[in-house]
Amino acid sequence: MFLGTYPKTPFLKVADSQRGDINLTREGVIERVPLEKERRVELVGKYQTHEKDTGSPEVQVALLTERIRSLTEHLNANKKDQSSRRGLQKMVGQRRRILKYLSRIDLSRYQQLIAQVGLRR
Repeated sequence: MFLGTYPKTPFLKVADSQRGDINLTREGVIERVPLEKERRVELVGKYQTHEKDTGSPEVQVALLTERIRSLTEHLNANKKDQSSRRGLQKMVGQRRRILKYLSRIDLSRYQQLIAQVGLRR
């Protein structure tokens, strides 16, 4: 039985590998690319509908849009990173579903959000 030494890298869970915000570098080190806390708080503060709002469609779309823009920049530099590309596609689909929901329940909120975030719809 071979008992070699392996570099200490944390194991990925299935849920982590499907999130799309994880990058594996050439050395096998896991690098997460979440939003910085200050930027996240700033976005939540800008798009929240009331004081304790963190999960309204407006906030979710704003956070997803920021992550999508960040991941797009990463993919422009790393064209062969297919796992991050899949994560990007999942985030775009999630944002599209949230926007579809918002347009169904309140068209004026939807149009206002599109204008604020800067989407082309």
